[in-house]
Order: sequence, then structure tokens, then C-alpha cells
Amino acid sequence: MAAIFTPPAVDGSWESFLAQALEAEGAGNDKAALHYCMQASAAAGANGAAAVAECSSFTAALADRHVQRTDAAEAARQLGNEAFSQGEYVHAEAHYTEALANTPRNALVLTNRAACALKRNDAQSALADCESALRIEPTRIKAAYRGAQALLLLQRPLGAAAMIDAALLKCSTAAERASLVELQG
Repeated sequence: MAAIFTPPAVDGSWESFLAQALEAEGAGNDKAALHYCMQASAAAGANGAAAVAECSSFTAALADRHVQRTDAAEAARQLGNEAFSQGEYVHAEAHYTEALANTPRNALVLTNRAACALKRNDAQSALADCESALRIEPTRIKAAYRGAQALLLLQRPLGAAAMIDAALLKCSTAAERASLVELQG
């Protein structure tokens, strides 16, 4: 999993904002990277056309890298889905891990990898992936469901009940609610 993003000190220059954008991208936080690119562009305006051109070039390159990583992650996720459907859980997990290397803050892929870990009876890994997915996307009900399954395998029923109770408050469909209530029982 990518390191937690901690922005460097800022002096307000367009160069420091680009440095922050690069660090955010390295931490897998493309949203923050784009935000810093926009701040760099705004700060560059006072420094002339060359600064604006460099910021624009950097932003375009950032966007290209984002698209390439997203495409690679989606291809790996699809391969993981195929392997999972064929019962090849170790291979599926490897593909999901590859997808996460390209998009580390992908709650869907973390939740899918947790399903592989559960199939292999690796409750600790499944729980870690579910907790990460829920930090990224608190309303991902499947992550809560699989996290509760992992907690039950770890013989932590109170933790499972708490995870289910929290997820029940976020359910948007009757099917989600029914699966959680069934697990709760």
C-alpha cells in the first residue's frame, strides 16, 4: 500500500507546488496531485509564460501517467476477476495486487483481493484489505461484509458485529441490508 501522503513544506512558489504534486502522485493520491498542479499554475502566472508552460506540461504529463496507470490497473483487475471466477484465487490475488500497484487507493480492488484472501482462509490479510478499503470508501458495503467475515474467522465476533452495525447504517439497497443481516445472524 502507498505511503500516507504528507505534503512537503510550501514556500508559495510554483516550483514548490509542482514538487508537492509530484510527491502526491508518488503517494498514489492523484486528486491531491491535480490540486497542487492547479495551485502551481495559479502561482506561475506571476512568473511569466515560461513558468505557465512548464506547469501546463507537468499537468499534461501527470494526466497521461494517470490514464496509463488506470488502464493498467483495470486490465489487471479484469484478469483477477477471470481468475477468481475460475477458482484460481492465488492468481486472482496476484492480479489484484498488480492493479493496486497502479492505483493504490482503489477500494474495489482491495475488496476483491480480500475475497481471495478469504477463499484461502487468510483472514488477517482479508481484514487488512477491508479496513483499507473502508478508509478509502466508507460506504463500500462489500468491504464491511468481507471484513466482518474475516473477523468471524479470527474469532472476534464483537468486532464483526460492530462492523456490520456500522455498515447497516450506510446500506443503500435492501439486498445489501439483507446480506449483512444474514451474516449478523
